[in-house]
Amino acid sequence: MTICYFSAQYLPTVGGVERYTWNLARRTVAAGHRAIVVTSALPNLPEHEIDGDGIEIYRLPVWPVMNGRFPVIKPGARFHALTAQIWAQKLDFCVVQTRMYTQSVWAARAAKRRGIPMLVIDHSTGYMPMGNGLLGACGRLYEQVACRLVRGTGAPFYGVSTAACRWLHTFDITAAGTMPNAIDPAALKQEAAHAPDWRAKLNLGDRKIVLFVGRLIPEKGAGLLAQAVAQLPGVVLVAAGSGPQQQELADLKESNDTAHQAAEDSVNLETVREKAMNEMGMVYESQGKVIHYQSPTSDYVKQYDNIPEDGVLAQSKDVKNKE
Repeated sequence: MTICYFSAQYLPTVGGVERYTWNLARRTVAAGHRAIVVTSALPNLPEHEIDGDGIEIYRLPVWPVMNGRFPVIKPGARFHALTAQIWAQKLDFCVVQTRMYTQSVWAARAAKRRGIPMLVIDHSTGYMPMGNGLLGACGRLYEQVACRLVRGTGAPFYGVSTAACRWLHTFDITAAGTMPNAIDPAALKQEAAHAPDWRAKLNLGDRKIVLFVGRLIPEKGAGLLAQAVAQLPGVVLVAAGSGPQQQELADLKESNDTAHQAAEDSVNLETVREKAMNEMGMVYESQGKVIHYQSPTSDYVKQYDNIPEDGVLAQSKDVKNKE
């Protein structure tokens, strides 16, 4: 059986749709079938190859609109030659990833004309982020038209989440079901075994880490997460991804680093010691003052009275008065 996956974005571009498609394709090959991925051309990559996983890949010529985030099919001699090769493969089934790319519209309509069964898997929960101005309005109008064309093929739609299924109602589409994305535990364990020590590499010390992995766009909430983490002492946000908010996060990091350094520079430890001892009456520990006590409830003890002798586990004997 030959299954063709149409995905405007694919590896080595990093993203959820890209890995989702790759996992489907390699599982298809592992099951003894043939997998073809049709995607967009990228610099320095061949237009046709079979990769190490046994997946056959066709890369169609495109215009890299929006810095490659929205590749648009580029008709011409190479496009027609490559697509002729694809349709000559006697495809048994087609999977169209996402609903709004020009490649998605073309693939769904072309498969329909050839009588090839197919389905559409959608990954989004909102319109493409293009702002609220004229450009944004044009983008939303385009998505409505593109979805109407794909819906007209009669192909069933699936969402990768219940949120994606709900979003399809915006285009008068009722999802046939959910095909969730997932993590392969075995592959994750293998990758983790060879991963660098990011805590040491990023010089994070013993600070707690909040990890964000995904596209840096407002819909993913990376900016809001960064603002929230900035309010937590001893916590750092590590973001792995790229997108329109990348510069915003970089600016926020620079601002936080500057504020942190200013706070550190404002603290004079000798001044703190003098105030503690001369104004607050604090002293260094003396012999017998360090006590290890067995708490019956938790690791936190608040002293209201003298500690009873039967609860003491150990008491310092040799601590000399530093005064």
